Order: sequence, then structure tokens, then C-alpha cells
Amino acid sequence: MVVDTNPDDWLALAGLARDLGRVDAAAALLLAVDSDGYVLTAQPDAYGRPDELPVIPI
Repeated sequence: MVVDTNPDDWLALAGLARDLGRVDAAAALLLAVDSDGYVLTAQPDAYGRPDELPVIPI
């Protein structure tokens, strides 16, 4: 999936990427938060504390 990131979100994306250590996870999480959605993932630990975030482990 290609995610088009709003230029206004680059600072938030950079901070999340630094915290998570992965740009792909940061982009997915930022999109989920911005759109009131969820990240469905087989790697919930990549998101830090998935219980506190819109992350659904599969």
C-alpha cells in the first residue's frame, strides 16, 4: 500500500519513526491516528505499547 503523507505531518512522522525505529510502522500508525482507524499487524511489538494505540494484533 502506498501512503500519501500530508506535508504538515512530517515532523510527527519523523518523531514516530525515531521512537519506533521504523518508518513503515510510523507511517501506518500516523495514518491510523489521523483517520480514526487501526493498524492490523502480525508485528504488534513494532508499535511500542500496542495496548495504548490503535493497533490490532493478528
